[in-house]
Amino acid sequence: MEDTSEALPYWKQDQYSHYAKDANHVYYYHTKIEGATPALFTVFFPFGTDDNWRNYEFSKNDGEVFVGGKSIGKIDMNHFTPLKPVSCPEHGLKACTYVPDMDSFFTAGNWGSGILGKAGSDLIFLREHGADYFQGMASPDMFMFATTKKIYVYTHETFYELAAGTLSSTRVLVPMDVDYYENNK
Repeated sequence: MEDTSEALPYWKQDQYSHYAKDANHVYYYHTKIEGATPALFTVFFPFGTDDNWRNYEFSKNDGEVFVGGKSIGKIDMNHFTPLKPVSCPEHGLKACTYVPDMDSFFTAGNWGSGILGKAGSDLIFLREHGADYFQGMASPDMFMFATTKKIYVYTHETFYELAAGTLSSTRVLVPMDVDYYENNK
């Protein structure tokens, strides 16, 4: 698949090359994308030409969004906003953390190989090959902070850690271990 409507940066051209269609199916790296219909399927770039997003391959099919060939549901990526890390979370915590700018956050390993953000009232951990979706977990008082080892989020007046799930590629929200944070930044 390719888009010839404009001159594309190298990474967008590369992303198009990862997809193929036949009469009945759409493929990502030679693997059939479940739920994709060739006539309705498109590759898209919700963050424009921002090079930071080159590792995230977005496509959609009749409103359903895919990242790296995996469905993440009917999320409107135009409303996805990455959370920027803060250095001193306060709210009873004494320790501060190093806060990079967002460019550094994208290139420094992303503390879990993804970007934490919100879309509407939902919290989303966007990974290169999918997303972890925390329905109703975004709140007006929400912020995130990170150490060299972990990502934390404060939402609905509670601290959480974004921890590894039972499957190695998934993340879950668990209550934050404050003692660990204060002693192991």
